[in-house]
Parts: sequence; structure tokens; C-alpha cells
Amino acid sequence: MNIQQLKLFSDVVQYGSVNKAAQVNYISPSTLSRSIQELERSTNTVLFQRSYSGMKLTQQGEEFFVMVQPILHDIQQLEDTYFNEENNDLLRLTVCVQQNSIAMQSIIEFYNTYAAQKQHIDIVIPAYSSFNETIDNMIKKHFMLGVVQYNSMEEDDVLDIFNRKRLEVLCRKSTPVHVVINTNHPLASRETLTLEDLEPYPRLSYLNTSVPDINYHTDTNNYSYMKTARRILIKERAQLTDLVSYTDAYFLGTSACALTADNPRLRFIPLKGMSNEPVTVLLGYQNHTLNLNAQRFLDIFKRATEEM
Repeated sequence: MNIQQLKLFSDVVQYGSVNKAAQVNYISPSTLSRSIQELERSTNTVLFQRSYSGMKLTQQGEEFFVMVQPILHDIQQLEDTYFNEENNDLLRLTVCVQQNSIAMQSIIEFYNTYAAQKQHIDIVIPAYSSFNETIDNMIKKHFMLGVVQYNSMEEDDVLDIFNRKRLEVLCRKSTPVHVVINTNHPLASRETLTLEDLEPYPRLSYLNTSVPDINYHTDTNNYSYMKTARRILIKERAQLTDLVSYTDAYFLGTSACALTADNPRLRFIPLKGMSNEPVTVLLGYQNHTLNLNAQRFLDIFKRATEEM
């Protein structure tokens, strides 16, 4: 068993594919498969269940994966500390993101600023995850950084979770709730709105448990799409944009700025009378020095929050 085998094993798990893991490591799938087989022989452990549909971790494989992550994280920290990232050809950044426009804007700027300087690029952004999934991934040290959202009314409890999990808040941004409507909507000329103003109009909500509630304020004013008199339920963002653009429906959420940036038909208006605000934070690890690329991303993220 060696470090390279552990890295390749971890990549197969995180990318969910031998082919993808081989591609990012610039080796052939057969070479990677042999490495996994050698690792299984040396540990006397069956790490994966193999089938025509792919590879799935066994229970022993899951336990082994959890044990390997802190080791790889410490090795990465050694490399980041003692090897000059400016002088190598790899641009590497891993961020676990709860659905959030600030994070995606920052990742795009990071890539556009630094990618041309490097021959190899390894930027890992998993599928949008929930708050708990992001925290779990950070605890297991799968990622350099994490981005999560929560309601300001829950802040004391959330900060306690961060502290107990030895996570550090690197940047915090609270954003008032906005109403998204089209420019021809009867309320479009208003500078602010209240929930009472919105009662005559249908509310757009996501009927999808994989979409984080906090990002779309399905909990505002104890809202439940099962009880509301006027509603339009959707599953995808494209449906949201079209329906807001061409109907009198409205939408609440923290993605208002991102939605209006590329759609001149939309307008976002602050919602008054709210006792809570969505909070976005960028997380790192306590007592851990950021590597060069993580620090670059933090600087970009901070600028993005200041410009909002």
C-alpha cells in the first residue's frame, strides 16, 4: 500500500467512476484498476462491489475511505506548505457548495483569472448538496473549502455546530430576502414589498427535496405549498425563469441577483418586515493554513460578497 494508491482510490470514490478518476490523474483506466486491485490485495480487503453498472463501495470500503481522508488531507497540507504552488503546473481547488450564486460567481472568476497560467487544471465542485451533506464532507476532509447557507435566526446553533466540528468561518454574508417578478408585473414599480402585497399572486415553489430550502425561502412566514391558495410548483430552474418572466407569479430567494443579471425581463425587490435573513458562509478548518489557491478563492469570494 502506498500514498498514490490511496489517492487513486479516493478519486474513484469522489468522481464515482474509474474513467473519470483516470482522466484527472492522466493515466489509463486499466492502470487505475490495477492500482485498486493491488490496494485490495495489500489490505486483504474487498473495497468495491463490481457490476456491469459500475463500482460501489462495500461496507469495509466505506470504513476504509473514511480512515483514508484525514491521511490524504494531511499529506496535501504538507505538499501545500513545502512545495511552491506558483512553480508547478497544476491549478487545484476543491469546494463543496450548497446551491449558491456567490460561490459559483467566485469559482468562475477563479478559473478565468488563474487557469491560463497552468497546464493542468483540477477543480472539483460536487453536485449541489444540503447543509448537512456539506458539513459531513468537510468533517471527512473531502474538500479544501465549503459553502453553506442558513437562516440568521438559527445562527447561534449553526455556529455551535461549526465549532464542535472544528470548522472555521472564513467569510460571512447576510442578504435580505428579495421578491423576483417580471418588469410588467403590477408590482414592478414598487421599491419594497410585503407578504401582504403578494397575497393576490401565485407563489412559485420548488417541488424537489434536492433543492436546499434556505436558498428559495420555502420556510418564509411558515410557508407551506400544501396549504397555500395560489401556487405554481416546479422542479427545475429553467421553469422558474420562464414562469416569472411571462406570468404574474412571484418567487422569493437569495438567487435574485443571479437571475436578474442575465434576464432583462426580471426585477428583484426587497421584501420588508422579515425577521430573518439568509446567511452565506465560506468554511475552512480551524488551525489550518490555507494553501495558495484556497486563499485566492477566499479573496475572490470576499470581493463578491462586498459587491452585492
